Amino acid sequence: MNIQWFPTLSCNLKCSYCNARSFPVATHGRERGPAAWIAQFEQCPVSMTSFGVSGGEPSEYAQLEDVLAALMITNVWLNTNLMRPPERWLRPAALYKVHAVTATCQFNPALPQATGFFENLRWLKDHLRPGAALRAWYVREPQRTTDQEVAEFKRRAVAAGATETQINDVTDKWGFRDWLPGFHGRALSCTGGNTLLSILPDGEVYRCITHAMSGSRSMGNLFELGWDVIHKTPQPCEDLRCNFLPECEPVKTVWEEGNPPRPVPGPGRRWQNVR
Repeated sequence: MNIQWFPTLSCNLKCSYCNARSFPVATHGRERGPAAWIAQFEQCPVSMTSFGVSGGEPSEYAQLEDVLAALMITNVWLNTNLMRPPERWLRPAALYKVHAVTATCQFNPALPQATGFFENLRWLKDHLRPGAALRAWYVREPQRTTDQEVAEFKRRAVAAGATETQINDVTDKWGFRDWLPGFHGRALSCTGGNTLLSILPDGEVYRCITHAMSGSRSMGNLFELGWDVIHKTPQPCEDLRCNFLPECEPVKTVWEEGNPPRPVPGPGRRWQNVR
């Protein structure tokens, strides 16, 4: 089971392009305490092959290290903006569980605000367990970002110990947006909800992160239904979205070929293919 856990939807930054703004904060943003989460994860009836932690900004969840330290797995990946010094929110017992970190820099690498990012990246390199992946991402606005900025980011990230760098453009094709690509369509079988769960701060469960962001129907609440929310087998999907699941690959292919869907007027934020 691949768990995507969002302990908080709060963030210490307010990036205009971030699609986390489309999470249902009002309805499912209430955070639960660490004891409740530890108890739930201990009762999970299936093996967790991967445990992802994101947000919002996960370091804003004050008891994050308590939950991670209690997990019986060592394949945790973190998605963070790395603006808070990690030594303040990751003690050794939690750090040992982390096998990958994706840190996204939100500032021009030449600006003073970026200095803390690279210092924190270096700290993680020195304290993560041997072999852990340390990925450094940079969000580029093509109309404003120069090639020199990109080169400087890569140079400083590698110097700080990043094992991988990636440049993500803010364009109509990139995921950082209010509206996510999707289609009126049907996948006869999707593993979302069967081998993948996205869990929001109050315990509401979705088949994938983009369903949570786009107002799709949830699977129920983990604290009300327990792990019975898991689909016993892959189920049909009526709301295809651009995600990393294999079942959504046709959606990504059409999107990347330059034929994106267009919004359907009216409530519901639905999309339809222009073909």
